[in-house]
Amino acid sequence: MEEYTDARLVARHQLLANQTLLVNKMLQSGYLSWNDPENDVQGNSREIFEWWLVKPTLGAKLLDENELVVTGYGNRWWGRTTTGAPVYQDEVIGKIAASFYTNPDEEPTRKKFWW
Repeated sequence: MEEYTDARLVARHQLLANQTLLVNKMLQSGYLSWNDPENDVQGNSREIFEWWLVKPTLGAKLLDENELVVTGYGNRWWGRTTTGAPVYQDEVIGKIAASFYTNPDEEPTRKKFWW
């Protein structure tokens, strides 16, 4: 599956760990909070299936894509709204990966890495 090569690199280097149980507990206990977790910018409800600890670079890019990112204690967690498939297959990860490479026909191992 060559179409996911760049997205796999993003997932490998920018996603640190699935921390769903930790973030859910922190949200329930009040250690973390955000304004309106049930609604996105357009007012549509979003269900978060997984929480991923991400590096700051990816956290910023996810926010640019209107994804839910919670920050606290020097960390950033992305609220993933899909589940059951590898993270690198998420549309938003593919879109972010594509934005980092100036020539998509080049090999994904080229030196223009951002991590």
